[in-house]
Amino acid sequence: MCAKINSEELIYNSLVNYINRIAGSDIEIRQRLLHLANKLLELNKIRAVSLNHSIMELAVAKYLIEQNYSDVDVEVKLDDVLMADVVGFKGGRVVIEIETGFVPAEYAEEPLTYLKARLASKIARYSALADVFILAFPTYYVPPIPRILLKKPSERDLEIIKELKTLIDRYYKNPPVEIVSIHKAYLHKLYALNIDNGKVVELSPEDLLELYEAADKITRNNSTRNNFIRVFI
Repeated sequence: MCAKINSEELIYNSLVNYINRIAGSDIEIRQRLLHLANKLLELNKIRAVSLNHSIMELAVAKYLIEQNYSDVDVEVKLDDVLMADVVGFKGGRVVIEIETGFVPAEYAEEPLTYLKARLASKIARYSALADVFILAFPTYYVPPIPRILLKKPSERDLEIIKELKTLIDRYYKNPPVEIVSIHKAYLHKLYALNIDNGKVVELSPEDLLELYEAADKITRNNSTRNNFIRVFI
């Protein structure tokens, strides 16, 4: 008769298997990631931390370690409200938040609108507490970041910022995000995560903006694809 495996053991085994796969023969990286995996496992006893999300945190942590960031950690408290997915130090504090496109059941009828508000709120709140703020996402998901936040603060239109503030307030009011925070919010980089092999590709906000604009051109130049492309931009 097969021994029953509890959920805690299943999560730990999955994290260890993933670490063994992405760390390869690098013993130091493996040991540092195992330390982080143990932290994630302990946190899972207190509050739910999904296995998928934990694995993505380990992929990001591995990349930071490879890039010679110091004091790389996961699930780090930034203030009385915000907890960062991954933090490292290299000429200042670097904060990485991972977005997967998860939508709570109560917003199932308006997922795109909700995700735009959440991403805007996250960029405004977290970038204020970081020297460098990075948004990470799996390669199978393109985050619908409001385009104005992909531009430099000096290039932002105040009327569009006010509209974005109204959108954020629809979902996040406690505490509210102030207009000045939205105006100053800065996304330094994006990380595209290939979870299968633990690889990370760095993108600039301008890169993502170009992707959105390329989709616009397809919409304008090929009417047969209009309805399809419009869903994604």
